[in-house]
Amino acid sequence: MATLVSDLPVYLDNSSKARAESSAANATDSNALHSREGRIGVLSHSARTLLAFVIIFCSLIPLMVILIPLDENTTTAGQGIAVIAASVLTLVGSIYGMWLGIVSSVKRLHDLNKSGWFYLLFLIPVIGTFYYLFVSLKRGDETDNKFGKPSVISSREKIAGYVGMGFILMTVAFTIISSLADIQSILGA
Repeated sequence: MATLVSDLPVYLDNSSKARAESSAANATDSNALHSREGRIGVLSHSARTLLAFVIIFCSLIPLMVILIPLDENTTTAGQGIAVIAASVLTLVGSIYGMWLGIVSSVKRLHDLNKSGWFYLLFLIPVIGTFYYLFVSLKRGDETDNKFGKPSVISSREKIAGYVGMGFILMTVAFTIISSLADIQSILGA
């Protein structure tokens, strides 16, 4: 890796060369979308969470387009095959989107110097929501930790991160409000 950076043109000053070395080192692990290795910061996590949601949502569109106009009295064999194909596409897209979300959260936990196994805390009802919010918003280690160097974020990913952060906050707020409504209906019934 160092040989690639040392082959850069001489017109780069020391600070630019240091940024190039840092970017090259982080590009191999932290920025790999599918790898669980490395670390990502708050905005990268937000952007990748948004990407995972968009992939899952878009994978549902073919199934919705096929199922909505179907009438139970006029279903044909061709429509049945289309439903099966759309279901498979939805399943594959949803699994891929969930994998990206899990990988993103594991890298975010690495940025907080925590093992990826802490991801299992997200699965605990109520506690998992607040823990996810904490992990999504807490600033990571500024220096190297046992999972590597802090990641470098591009300006495009930073913008997507701010949009993703709004999405995460709205999702958590919706989850809390709907949970409170469920609790109220249980107690009121």
